[in-house]
Amino acid sequence: MSALFGWKKNSSIEALGENKVNRYKFNWLTRIILRKLCRDFVRQGHYHKARITEYYRVMRDAAEKEFTEDNKQTLDVFLLECHSEANGMN
Repeated sequence: MSALFGWKKNSSIEALGENKVNRYKFNWLTRIILRKLCRDFVRQGHYHKARITEYYRVMRDAAEKEFTEDNKQTLDVFLLECHSEANGMN
C-alpha cells in the first residue's frame, strides 16, 4: 500500500532534515481516524470551545504519560514549540 502512494515504509526523521516532521510515521489508517476525530472535536457549534479545550487536554495527558522523565516546564516548552511549528510560526 505504501508503494502505491509513494511513501517510504522505513523513512526516518533524519532523512527529512532535523526540524522536519515525518507526517508518514503514522500508519495511514491511524492518520485517517485521527483526522476524523479532530474534525469532530473542532466542529463549530454551541460547545465548540469546550470540545477544543478537551481535545488539547487529551493530547496534553497523553504527552504527560509518554514523556514521564520531563518536568512540567520542559513539557510545556516542548508542546509550545510543536504548536508553533505546526502553525508555521517557527
